[in-house]
Amino acid sequence: MNTVKKYYVALLCVLFLAACSKNETDDLVIDNSIELNDLGLESVENEDLPAKVAEQLKLSNQNFDSYLDGDLQYVSHKVLGKATEEKALENAIDLSLRDESILSVGNLMEPSTINISTLQKVRNKSGKDQKSVVANMAKSTAKKGDLVFELTWNYRGESLKTIALGNENGITWDNMLSGMVLIDKPEIGKQGEGKITATERNYRRDSTRNWIIRYVWGTKRGEMGYLLRIIYDSSSRRVIVADMQDWAVMNWGSGLSESQVTTTASSYAQGRYALGVATSGGSISFDNAGFKVTSNYGSTHVENGTTSVFVP
Repeated sequence: MNTVKKYYVALLCVLFLAACSKNETDDLVIDNSIELNDLGLESVENEDLPAKVAEQLKLSNQNFDSYLDGDLQYVSHKVLGKATEEKALENAIDLSLRDESILSVGNLMEPSTINISTLQKVRNKSGKDQKSVVANMAKSTAKKGDLVFELTWNYRGESLKTIALGNENGITWDNMLSGMVLIDKPEIGKQGEGKITATERNYRRDSTRNWIIRYVWGTKRGEMGYLLRIIYDSSSRRVIVADMQDWAVMNWGSGLSESQVTTTASSYAQGRYALGVATSGGSISFDNAGFKVTSNYGSTHVENGTTSVFVP
């Protein structure tokens, strides 16, 4: 029996045994039956990951230990080759986004939100096919010339695999790492007072808040927030300008933000804000009637509320 036939016999045995010992994470294991030679990757002699990629995986493990009690850990890697051609890059991304491929969601700082499933399960649960969304996101960040490697994870005792891409600047795509975030809960911004005209008749006061979104290895991934500002004329003793700004941006994902000044009085202003971010595996939308961002499914974070600023 030649090597190829032995490989497929072994694969059939594995699938048969898996079917006989079914548990909740069995179908999270990526099927590696696709011939890697068909990807069109350029072979590389160095089996090591780029230093920045290795550092990001190490830091991610530290945060998994801190927030998930070690339920998830990066274990090992296997370098598959380099995507020197556009077609090879597309093949690698397609390989990482089959129905049985892993997709994670959640905020590490809120462990109850973490869910590790498959693209197929996400589609079945949400009724939405996120494959094209995730693929477009991956293609916008992964680049021709990236190294393609297989990552092995231990999730609650089960061995899972993802196909990742990266270079000397770090990881450019991985379904496990892209779907999770760290979100810092900010303190309410202090009102700031500052003279803004030469006559010193006018001054401003702010009410602001900013949420920082980080990659699972800790560096900044995005932010969302608002700023309500008033300009007060001390001569007429009234607010002459009330303005509100908003923002929501995130790498490997998307953001929505809206804000509106709702009340302006002689020494007071109030506004409302609707903010949200979503990873590629999640979805958010803005409800104009209710003036709020809503989470439809997946890895998202939303903040809706009001804020005020006064002149003493």
